Amino acid sequence: MGILRANTVDHAGSPPDVLAALNDRIHAAGLDARFVVMLFAVLDPNTRQLTLANAGNPYPFLLRSGRVEEIAVAGIPLGLLEGTRYDAVSLDLRLGDVVVFVSDGILECQNREQEAFGAGRLAAVLTSLPQDAPAKDFSSAMLDATDEFGHETPVQNDDRSLIVLRVTGELRADFSRLPVIY
Repeated sequence: MGILRANTVDHAGSPPDVLAALNDRIHAAGLDARFVVMLFAVLDPNTRQLTLANAGNPYPFLLRSGRVEEIAVAGIPLGLLEGTRYDAVSLDLRLGDVVVFVSDGILECQNREQEAFGAGRLAAVLTSLPQDAPAKDFSSAMLDATDEFGHETPVQNDDRSLIVLRVTGELRADFSRLPVIY
């Protein structure tokens, strides 16, 4: 967290530059073949432009006008290879768009037959909700669906993390009042 904070708060940079700096710092720390998967995104609230770079995380999903598509942005996990550089993908978001970031624990959640929940089931959950549903409804629906999908499986081996970004007409450019998570 300290490395992330030092490379984002003190030195604002583009998502690919931030991931490259993090990769170099983590690799230099020599963490015995450990690595970090991470997707780093920056939203300009005034233009609604979202810029993303990825270090081994699943692709995010964009729900727009009732259709779901994966945002293809690939990259190597942090700490594996010295000097790794990352690509950026930028997209202009529209009112009503929903962007969903999930950990592999959501997509790889398994049922009793050891089938993965997968992108297709996730897309079905996202499109089953009203287009104007609040972000918390999307979050709840995804967690409920994976709970139900894997309910007969004794133990799920991975965490389930997600973030839902819902584009509304409300402009809140002052994020300084939002809680900080450490």
